[in-house]
Amino acid sequence: MMTRLIAVLFLAMTILPFAAEAETAAMPAQIENDFTVLKIQLGRQQIGQLYKEGKYDEAADVAEEIMKMTEGLSDHQLLADTFEDIAKIFQVKGEYARAAKLYERALEIRNESAGKNNPAAARTLSSLALLYQQQGDYGKALRYSRKAWDIRKKTLGKRHPETAISLNNMAGLYRIRGDYKDAEKLYLEALSIWTENYGPKHLLRAKALNNLAILYQEQNHYEKALNLFDQALAIRKEAYGKEHPAVATLLNNMGSLYKSQGHLEKAQKFYEEAERIWVKTLGDGHPNVAKVRNNLALLYQDLGRLKEAEEMFHNAISSAEKSLGPAHPFVLQMQMNLISLYYAAGQVQEAHDLEHKMKLPSAPAAPVLA
Repeated sequence: MMTRLIAVLFLAMTILPFAAEAETAAMPAQIENDFTVLKIQLGRQQIGQLYKEGKYDEAADVAEEIMKMTEGLSDHQLLADTFEDIAKIFQVKGEYARAAKLYERALEIRNESAGKNNPAAARTLSSLALLYQQQGDYGKALRYSRKAWDIRKKTLGKRHPETAISLNNMAGLYRIRGDYKDAEKLYLEALSIWTENYGPKHLLRAKALNNLAILYQEQNHYEKALNLFDQALAIRKEAYGKEHPAVATLLNNMGSLYKSQGHLEKAQKFYEEAERIWVKTLGDGHPNVAKVRNNLALLYQDLGRLKEAEEMFHNAISSAEKSLGPAHPFVLQMQMNLISLYYAAGQVQEAHDLEHKMKLPSAPAAPVLA
């Protein structure tokens, strides 16, 4: 695109004075269109970087500016890709209705320009499925995931890596619904496809191992889960090094596994290492930092270290508010966790104050026994 822009600019500067009027009139419009496309592409890159850094408010500001540039854009693929990029920002901020409209518009564009059975449409359907999954609408999420799977099977084949993405996503929905047998079958098939296509050390294989480990953990198959977590961790460390956010994700998950087994001190070490890596690589205000701090707070509460738990909940909420805003569902959930801690610690007034701030009905005071 940059080469084309330079070429157009060169022609615009060197065009002969006796060129036809129609040609000279069309040139500025072409230059303007190329500049618009270039600005949109640079804006998308900026959104991607801000997304990685957890700076979602800044990314949303850039997204609003890009939206203004898309009017009249004739490049259908760029338009659909741009709408999806922007939708992801609104999705992570908890603005699900806006995200859904953008995903639906992207899907409409893809269907109109390339037909309904095309791999790009399948990717958009997968994004919509994950959006509805986040909102707890698992039936709708599964329908969209199955549509994506059907398209990928027809256009790419049953053993294609992108087809495995659909299998992985459907498995996650079955796991959430408690259909562990079906979930395991699909996770194993996705793992088989990715291993067949990419080999034993590919990062998608690590994703499948992580997901299988979580499935086994939920069924109390702790040894099987730990073995899979260890395999996934080894793949990610070899690919990324020890100080990478994806490594921290596995450390956080392993911390949860040890907590499930009652190994609280060991869980604490894994959580703290995950927190250290995420703060170092993503910054204090990233949602992942808030997530592991919430986990640490709950762990401290289980250990009876209530003051440390309260402080960690405050840190977690502060981290999440920086990137997600005070009204995000995750922020509200952590505030509910803090309220529960206050009641457990006998800090009834603090619990009522936070409930009032959240506009929740206060729990009745415990009766005084004579």
